[in-house]
Amino acid sequence: MTTEFELKFQVPPAQAAAVEADVARGRSSRLRLQAHYFDTADGALACERIVLRVRREGDVWVQTAKAPGATLLERLEHEVPLDTAGDDAPWPDIARHHGTPVGQALAKALRHGAPLQPTYRMDVVRHARRMRSGDAMLELAFDQGTLVAGTRERRICELEIELKEGDARSLLELARRWRKRHGLWLDTVPKSARGEQLAAGLAHRAPTRARAPRWPRQVDGSGLFQAALAACSAQVLGNASEVAAGDDAGEAVHQLRVGIRRLRTVLRELDALNERVPEQAWDDALASAFRALGAQRERELLRTEWQPRIEAAGGPALPWPQDPALPSATEVVRSAAFQGLLLDLVEAGLAPESNARPEAETAADDSPAAARGKALRALVGARLERLHRQLLRAGKRFNRLDAAGRHRARKRLKRLRYLAELTAGLFGEKAVARYLQRLAPAQETLGHEHDASVAAQAYRDALAQGDAAGFALGWLAAQAPAQISACRKALRSIEGATRYWRQH
Repeated sequence: MTTEFELKFQVPPAQAAAVEADVARGRSSRLRLQAHYFDTADGALACERIVLRVRREGDVWVQTAKAPGATLLERLEHEVPLDTAGDDAPWPDIARHHGTPVGQALAKALRHGAPLQPTYRMDVVRHARRMRSGDAMLELAFDQGTLVAGTRERRICELEIELKEGDARSLLELARRWRKRHGLWLDTVPKSARGEQLAAGLAHRAPTRARAPRWPRQVDGSGLFQAALAACSAQVLGNASEVAAGDDAGEAVHQLRVGIRRLRTVLRELDALNERVPEQAWDDALASAFRALGAQRERELLRTEWQPRIEAAGGPALPWPQDPALPSATEVVRSAAFQGLLLDLVEAGLAPESNARPEAETAADDSPAAARGKALRALVGARLERLHRQLLRAGKRFNRLDAAGRHRARKRLKRLRYLAELTAGLFGEKAVARYLQRLAPAQETLGHEHDASVAAQAYRDALAQGDAAGFALGWLAAQAPAQISACRKALRSIEGATRYWRQH
C-alpha cells in the first residue's frame, strides 16, 4: 500500500519530441501500457473518485486500485500482479485489495452489489527514467497514445513527475525547470477522470465549485489557514486544468475567478495566521490573473446582454466583436506567470514543518484546545465585524459614493461572504447560513450595478464610433439612480442580520 504524489503536465505537440528526448537521456525504459478501466453502470466508483484498472505492462498484467488521498495531488494506491498471460484483459477481482484502505473504499462504493463493467481503455507508449534531484528520488514518465471509449478517442501527450522518496519540494523544483524549458502546463485531472469524461461524451468536466475546508479535529491558527488555503487551491487548480484544456468560455472560467477571490480573502483576512505564503507577491499575481480572466467575459456581456437590451430600448446596433488584443482565458492560464503561481499553490499546500502556534497555547481557558478555539473565534470575529460595519457605513451613503467607492463596497461584501463560509466551522453552520441569506440580496444587487458600471465605461471608450455608444450611455445613465437606490436599500437591510460571531 502506497501514497502516490505526482504532478502531471500537458505537453504541447510541438514540444513532444524534445520532452521525449530529455526523458530518454541516461538509463531510461520504453514500455507499451494497455489499460482497461472498470466501474458500475451508474458510476459508483467515479462518484467516490476511485479508480479500478487492469493494465498490461509488457508481458505482465497488473491490477491497480486508487482512492483519494489527504490532498488534491495525493492518492492511495494498491497494486497486485495477476497470474494471467495473453492479449485479453482479465476481469478485476476486488478481493485482491482486501485489508488495505483502498480495498475498504472499494468495498464501500460497491456495497450495493452492482456489477462491474469496462468503461474505457488506454493505450500509450511510456518513456520513463528515474533520477535524483535534490534529496528526492523521482520518476519521469512521458506518455503518448490514446484514451478510447466506444468510438470516441482522445489523444494523450503528458509528462508525469512522481515522487518515489524524499522531499516533495525537490519534485516541485524540478517541475518548475521542466515547465519553463518546454512550455508545459499543469493538469490536476488524472487520466482516469479524462477517460470517464470521454465515456460520458462530455467535452469538458463539470466545474470545480467551492467546498468547505477540511479541518483537523483540534485546529490551531496555522491549521486553520492551511485548511482554508487548501480548499481555495482545490477550486483554483481544478478549474485552471479545465480552462487550460480549452474550456475558456464557460462556467469553469467563472469558478476559477471565484476561487481566486476566495484565495485572496484568505490571504487578506487570515493574514495573522499566515506563516509561509508571501502575501503581497501572491495577491498582486492573483489580482493580475483575475483581471485578465475577466476581460473577455466583460466583452462577452456587452455582446450578449447589454447591447440586446439597449437595442430593445430603441438604440442603434453596435457590434462588439472579439478583441484580438485580449488573451483568451486558456492563454492566460497556460502563461508562464499563471503556471508559476499554480506551482506555488501546490508547494504552499505541502505539510508545514510545524503547526504549533505558541501564542495560542498561552490563552487562559479550561484546556489548550479550548484556548486555541477561543482565540481563533476572537480573531476571525474581529475581521467579520470590521467588514460588516464597513458595509453598514457604505449603505448609509451609497448614493454619494463614486464608482470606485461602490466597487470597493461590493468587494468587501464578497470578502465578508467568503470569510464567513471559510470559517463557518468555528461558529456553527446554521448560524452562518442564516447570516449569509441576509447578505445574498445585497450581493446580487451590487453585482448588477457593477456590471452596468463596467458596461458604461466600455461604451464611453467606444464614443469614437458615433451615436450608437452615445445612446447606450444615456440609457445606462437613466437606469443608474434606481440601481444605486436598490443597492443602498439592500445594504441597509444587512443591519438586522444577527452577528453570530458576537455570541461566542
